[in-house]
Amino acid sequence: MVYTPVAESNIGFDPENKFKMFMKKYSDAEGIHDHWKDKYEEAYEYTMPQRESFYEETIGERRTDKIFDETAVVGIQEFASRLQAGLVPTYGRWANLEAGSEIPDEQKPAIGKVIAPAALFWFRWAALATLITGLTTLALYYGHEGSVNALTFTLAYGFNGKELTIGIGMWLAIIMAYNVWMVIWPNQKKALGIVEVDADTKAKSARTAMLFSRTNTVLSIPMLLAMVVAQNLY
Repeated sequence: MVYTPVAESNIGFDPENKFKMFMKKYSDAEGIHDHWKDKYEEAYEYTMPQRESFYEETIGERRTDKIFDETAVVGIQEFASRLQAGLVPTYGRWANLEAGSEIPDEQKPAIGKVIAPAALFWFRWAALATLITGLTTLALYYGHEGSVNALTFTLAYGFNGKELTIGIGMWLAIIMAYNVWMVIWPNQKKALGIVEVDADTKAKSARTAMLFSRTNTVLSIPMLLAMVVAQNLY
């Protein structure tokens, strides 16, 4: 069956009424839009304060002053941190590289050859993602001068308690990321047998990885304290 379109009849067609109906629908839609406009713009400025606003922008305006807390801004950094923490296997005690007692002896070699390397792959890349998102958040929230001042311990642009505190936290995070990539991971490769070494070197590498992992855990406490102080005491 072939469909044949039928031209609209002009009988009873009133252009003025059609126009009024159209304008009424437009006004209704505009009213709904205006009702939510402020909420959309507030959410936009809350999550991306450094971006251009919906309708207007003042040159030199410090847009980060509109942020009442950093929940949305640091959300991605928190996600990376939680990812890093969640990917550490439950049997990994302070990176001592010892399989849990509940694992049968015949299956323990799989820990060092398969499971641990896979978990450590995500662990070290999550550490890097945490550092990158942290530096990005620092730049977005504090701006260029504030970020430079924070990372130079306020020597660049003058003392500022908030920037000094967050700068200390950022340097602790940088040290921790350096430990993961330049100390812990190279020694873990030797301890796990990914890199062939003698037994003495393997034992020494396992202990070095363990000690630096514990060092990172200790450093995470003042790093977290610095973040809390910078946000709440200044």
